[in-house]
Amino acid sequence: MILFVPSRELCRILYRLFSLFVSCSLAYSDLPEREANIASFREGQGKLLVATTVLERGVTIRDIDVVIYDWLPGVFDKASLIQMSGRAGRNFLSPEGEVVICCSFPSKEVRSCIQEIKEANATLSVLS
Repeated sequence: MILFVPSRELCRILYRLFSLFVSCSLAYSDLPEREANIASFREGQGKLLVATTVLERGVTIRDIDVVIYDWLPGVFDKASLIQMSGRAGRNFLSPEGEVVICCSFPSKEVRSCIQEIKEANATLSVLS
């Protein structure tokens, strides 16, 4: 599972907390071991990767679920939310993946993201 968070500080805090209970790693833009952490997670070493938006584009890790912790309103826009959600699944033979957006109040961006993904999924099911 990838847990997306809105800041490096929160990434480090949640990593320290979750690492007490589960094998996990972290990734943010200027973390020196970022690439090594991503590679080891991709290879199946660890159950959780706590990350900022550094992983929202261009990274494919098969068979994962995504949790987006939208703690700071206004940090994630609709495009970011859609890109982060798009990390789920990513396996041709088994493309399903769960996406959970945790927020105290669903913002316009969150509602719009959910609606667009539902519409895209409905279109894909009609085409297949």
